[in-house]
Amino acid sequence: MKRIERILLLMFIIGVILKFLLIPGNGLIITVSLMSLSIMYYVFSFAFFNQISLRNIFKREAYKGISAWKIIGTVVLGFSLSCAIIGILFKLQSWEGEVMMTFVGSFCLFICLIVALSRYYKKNKPESYKLIFSRILIVGVLSLTLYSTPRSSIVAIFKRNYPDYVQAVKNLENDPHNQYLQE
Repeated sequence: MKRIERILLLMFIIGVILKFLLIPGNGLIITVSLMSLSIMYYVFSFAFFNQISLRNIFKREAYKGISAWKIIGTVVLGFSLSCAIIGILFKLQSWEGEVMMTFVGSFCLFICLIVALSRYYKKNKPESYKLIFSRILIVGVLSLTLYSTPRSSIVAIFKRNYPDYVQAVKNLENDPHNQYLQE
C-alpha cells in the first residue's frame, strides 16, 4: 500500500505542477490522485496504519497484538485524513464547500494528533506512530494552509490568464449576495 500511496502522491505533485504551468489536464490528474488517496485512507486505514499487508487483511494472525482501540483509532484517522484530502481537492479545484471540508478535516486531524501524541508518550514511543505523525503533519499543514488562503488568491494564481474572471471572483468575495456576479 505504501507503493500505491507514493504513486498517488507523485501524480498529485505532477498535477499541481501542471496547474501552476497552466497546462490542460491538470484538474483530472489532481482529482483522480486525491480521490484515490482519500478512498485508500478511508477504506484501508485500519490495515495501512497497523502495517498489515493487503494479502493478510483477512487472516486472523495479522491482527495478533493489535488492540481493538488501535484499530478504531486508525479508522478514525483514516476518516480524518480522507476529509482533509477531499478539502484540499475542493480548494484546489475551487469547488463549493471547500471551506467546510478543509475545516472539518483539519479539526479531526488535530484531535487525532492530540490522541496520538498522548498514546505515543504513554507507551514509550513506539515506532508505528512515526507513520501516523508524518501523514498528519503533511496533510494537516497543507489543509490548514489552504484553509487560511482566500479563494480569490487561489483563483488569482491558477487563473492568471483570465484577469476578468479573477476580478469577478474578488468582487464576489466582497459582495457575496450579488446575483449578477454569482452567475
